[in-house]
Amino acid sequence: MTSDKHNVRNALSEAFSFLAKLSGDETANVYATCLHVRGLGLLEFKNGVSLSSYSPDVLKHIQNEEIGNIRYVRRVVPLHEVIREKDPLSILVKELPKLLDLIQKEDRWKIAVRKRQSELKERQLIELVAKLVPQGIVNLDQPDWIIQLEVLQNWIGFGVVRDFHVLRFIKKDQDPDSESKTEGFLYKEEFLE
Repeated sequence: MTSDKHNVRNALSEAFSFLAKLSGDETANVYATCLHVRGLGLLEFKNGVSLSSYSPDVLKHIQNEEIGNIRYVRRVVPLHEVIREKDPLSILVKELPKLLDLIQKEDRWKIAVRKRQSELKERQLIELVAKLVPQGIVNLDQPDWIIQLEVLQNWIGFGVVRDFHVLRFIKKDQDPDSESKTEGFLYKEEFLE
């Protein structure tokens, strides 16, 4: 989840309320964390909130309906898992292929990496993940699927999502470039096999 750099706590509260309302579970089991990077927060839902289960029409309607109520959240990026281990790459190689089965032979995909305060190289991550994708066609401009990697220090969050699953809350009176000034971290949805 992203916000303006001084409003992370407010944005976490706002995002939790919005996502709990979306799921229909106002008592959702959730953990909220302010990360040590300005403008970034982590929400981990443990019971059933999943942006990827909604159609693009439903998500667009919800975004349009909620835009007046959202003051602090700028973007919510769904991820399936967050790895917090000493060697996150070995776990990524083991866990990510379970999600890559979503990508069909005719589907277009791209890998998106956002990296902060980490010694991991972006190119290394892209090459590692690209080798794991069993099928589909790379398309950086119009992908059907985005293999999202969010890296913060030695944490790696990952997910395989469609672009419409990334919720963006930019008000009409805001500078459209403001989103690019505040890079996003994540809303994590639990991966269900």
